[in-house]
Amino acid sequence: MEDLGENTTVLSSLRSLNNFISQRVEGGIGPDVSTSAQGSLQMQYQQSMQLEERAEQIRSKSHIIQVEREKMQMELSHKRARVELERAASTSARSYEREVDRNQELLARIRQLQEREAEAEEKMKEQLERNRLCKQSLDVASRKLREKEDGLAEAGETISELKGRISELQWSVMNQEMQVKDLESEKQELQEQLDLQHRKWQEANQKIQELQASQEARADQEQKVKDLEQKLSLQEQDAVIVRSMKSELVRLPKVEQELVQLHLLAQDSIPAFLSALTLDLFSRQTVA
Repeated sequence: MEDLGENTTVLSSLRSLNNFISQRVEGGIGPDVSTSAQGSLQMQYQQSMQLEERAEQIRSKSHIIQVEREKMQMELSHKRARVELERAASTSARSYEREVDRNQELLARIRQLQEREAEAEEKMKEQLERNRLCKQSLDVASRKLREKEDGLAEAGETISELKGRISELQWSVMNQEMQVKDLESEKQELQEQLDLQHRKWQEANQKIQELQASQEARADQEQKVKDLEQKLSLQEQDAVIVRSMKSELVRLPKVEQELVQLHLLAQDSIPAFLSALTLDLFSRQTVA
């Protein structure tokens, strides 16, 4: 909006200057208008344009420096967050690997205990079968049967102890799984922080691109101003030619002066009038 207001001010100044020159040309600029006044006006206009260009360059450079500082800060923050995330991820990975190893050891021990339990149950079945066979000869094998029953009691106690240890190991595995879930949740939070830093970095890049686009638009506007200055210079040259031609017309009779003025009003532009007037003077000199 500020650039648009400055451009509007420049165009208004150019338009006022063009109107002033046009009024002077149409009304007939006489010898009383000073050339130094026009030179002073042109010099003031050029100085104002140079001051505006310098101010705009200073504002643009300061804004670019500010954006670059913000970008460097964002990149540094992004690098720090990435290093912290990598450290946390490495620590979590090592902890996870240790927990996995422990879980595998616990599972191996559980399998061993289950195998021992299966073996004990198999032995129990075999022993029961033997007891059934031994009952047929109870009188002969009564003493052996009592010994076997004592062995079965001990095996039952061993099985109970093994079941208790299995329950404890299962509870430990559940605790380990909960710890792994907590580590995964912490890893997710760190990933979200990293994504936030990445979005901020993208916003900084977008601001830089917008600034570059505004600089290109400003360059186009400066080119337009230069074109207007060139047109103004051409119009001033035309005005000088008109004054020189009017001084030549003073030597013509009054009737011819009126015809020339009417011809000037009838022309669409000053170059067309100058061309017609040159042809007319050339024809008069030829006739003379």
